[in-house]
Amino acid sequence: MKCTARRFAPITNSKVTQQNKIKEIQMAHGNIRVVTNNRRYSAVSDSSQDEGVARQTAIEFTASVRSIINHPQFQAIVDVRFHQNVMPHGYYSISPSISVGMVLPDDSPVFSLVRNGDIEGLLSLFRQGKASIRDHNSFGTPLLFVSSLSS
Repeated sequence: MKCTARRFAPITNSKVTQQNKIKEIQMAHGNIRVVTNNRRYSAVSDSSQDEGVARQTAIEFTASVRSIINHPQFQAIVDVRFHQNVMPHGYYSISPSISVGMVLPDDSPVFSLVRNGDIEGLLSLFRQGKASIRDHNSFGTPLLFVSSLSS
């Protein structure tokens, strides 16, 4: 028997309800922000014949934890993300991701090289260990996102 259901496709003609929660915790050397989003897709029926029949439901849950560390010797960001789907035809989970990056001053050479599109200069900083693809600016924006804003 061949399964024809699409993975991660929300239920067509569905009602979406969601609940977001955000919690911020201040620490001695930075803060931690926890964000969760629980989204439920419930099938909506136009027919009164379907009363009493179990409705199809899909659930999508995402969670992220971001810690911004402001230590006297360095600044860094640690991101942890998790995404999970429960569909009517099965259960799916996407592996969590962890990202660690340094927070650099906005006038750091890496940001001007990215804004000017200087790929060779950027690669040179990477080779010298003076910059990383995971670096962030003072607002917590990742280097790759800064580059997309510059194009």
